[in-house]
Amino acid sequence: MLGLVRESLEGLIAAIRSVTLTVIDRLEIATQAIGKTSFSRKDYQAFFKTISTSTASHDLQQGVKMGLLAKSGDKRTTRYKIVEG
Repeated sequence: MLGLVRESLEGLIAAIRSVTLTVIDRLEIATQAIGKTSFSRKDYQAFFKTISTSTASHDLQQGVKMGLLAKSGDKRTTRYKIVEG
């Protein structure tokens, strides 16, 4: 019985590790979790511990370009907020 549970868990872990999230996937996950509050790049990275700082910056820039996010501030003071729409 425990062997079956172990096999099932190992299969689930393998499936989760093989999933690659796209920019859109990451933005959707983060914006749903964050809600209407503003957030920083560091807050965004807290949801995706395996992405680099440059990937997080790229994701957020894409979100602004697509009109999903509004950006305020500059450099270390930059904050993002979900565009209502």
